[in-house]
Amino acid sequence: MTALADVSLGLATDGGYWSIGLRHPVDPTALLHSGIAWSTDRAAADTLANARALGLTTLADGLWDDVNTSDDFDRLLDRLAASPDPVDAALLATLGPIIS
Repeated sequence: MTALADVSLGLATDGGYWSIGLRHPVDPTALLHSGIAWSTDRAAADTLANARALGLTTLADGLWDDVNTSDDFDRLLDRLAASPDPVDAALLATLGPIIS
């Protein structure tokens, strides 16, 4: 059985993260606003370091695309189109009206 972490991040391909989960109330200033290099490839690492400095256990998984620019969106569409995963195909179909 996998132990639950106090802080869980869904990692983004650009070094940030697309989700954060907390098992307990956490001081958001200490976790998210102390020394975080936002909009850099260090955001996830900085957040995890803050969590560990607060004595919290961490888990980082679920690498996924982060879409901040039109180039990011194009890369996501290319990856989804090339993927054999039916979930990716369904997502691409859902995005169809947006990109048409």
